[in-house]
Amino acid sequence: MNVKLALPILGLFMLTSIPAQPSPAVRNPLQDQVVVTQLYPGPVEVGDTVRVRIAGAENLSGTFLVDADGNITAPRLGQIAIIGSSTLLAAERVTARIIQLQLLKRPDVVVDIIGRPAKEITVGGAVLRPGAQLFKKGMHLSDLLDGAGLQPSSDTSRVQIDRGGVLLVVDFRKFSTGQDVTAKTNPLVEVADRIYVMSVEQLAGIARVIGEIKDPKGAIVALSNRTTVSQALQQAGGLTDQGDPKRVSIRRENREVFVDAAALLSGDLSNDIQLIDGDTIIVPKRIRKAEATVTGDERNAGGVSLLSPLTLLQAIGQAGGLLDGANRKAVVVRRLSLDGKLVSGIADLDRDTDAAMLLQDGDVIEVPQNKRISRFDFNRVAGSVIAAVSLLNVFRR
Repeated sequence: MNVKLALPILGLFMLTSIPAQPSPAVRNPLQDQVVVTQLYPGPVEVGDTVRVRIAGAENLSGTFLVDADGNITAPRLGQIAIIGSSTLLAAERVTARIIQLQLLKRPDVVVDIIGRPAKEITVGGAVLRPGAQLFKKGMHLSDLLDGAGLQPSSDTSRVQIDRGGVLLVVDFRKFSTGQDVTAKTNPLVEVADRIYVMSVEQLAGIARVIGEIKDPKGAIVALSNRTTVSQALQQAGGLTDQGDPKRVSIRRENREVFVDAAALLSGDLSNDIQLIDGDTIIVPKRIRKAEATVTGDERNAGGVSLLSPLTLLQAIGQAGGLLDGANRKAVVVRRLSLDGKLVSGIADLDRDTDAAMLLQDGDVIEVPQNKRISRFDFNRVAGSVIAAVSLLNVFRR
């Protein structure tokens, strides 16, 4: 009997001696996912790439770029301002938007900064190691010049800082000699500043090249007593494909002087202009000339300008008119349709509506010889083509 009683007592003892199991901890579903190391610390900056992870909602998650206004734009969530926020605060703002839109009741959101564009400052001129240096907040001019190294010929009394088109001149020599150690002689630098150290041999000042140039790092040109436009353009890498060599100009003391850069770059230096301190060379974008092409039985085949409205009959007139035997009732006009397809129509010059048809950029007009050609109404075809003058000119040179 003792044994029979002992078992329940023992069982009771054992059961009462086992400590109560703790309640299972509430787990964040994101903890079961692979953790992405945050590559960059907050706060969030313009240009950052952020990764937003929302547990169980891959359709709302993704990688987003912080735009110039400090926002990310996420599918279904719209724009969310996170500039200047820590990653935790950015996650809270995303959470608030999800709840506001009633997409999830209790979203679990994690925000990581996984990319940040390199911020650089360019140092050039009389330095040992010209080129770009990584920008860090709180950098001074002295930090950049230490990194670039000064040449024996460096003239630190007139270091140039190009800051968004505004030119600052700093007497860094006073800082390096201890005469003046204030921010006036050793200023804080900003992202995208361009630093240029003059040489004691460069006594004529500096000029700038702006616009359509290939190498913006060469945009600041230190002048000798004989520096010319062609040399400045070469230092800037020459013109881009969009640059217009026929409209290059020099801005000098509130007036503009136009130069033929096409001739200069081809080796004709007869009109090369010597630069003076403060000159700015401007390379504008090329203006594309609208034109149509006339071919076939007319006197002067070739391109006709469409700088002013031109009718079909006027274009043929500019090409010298029709030759004897030309078929004026079957003039073929080819142009691009709205979807980029080439369509053709036949126009009758004796028909007022056809003869007065305005041409579009890129039209090709073909005047055939006088022979029997089936004809259909050109107006029906013209109605299916784009009415904008800015059509891509696939027929041009």
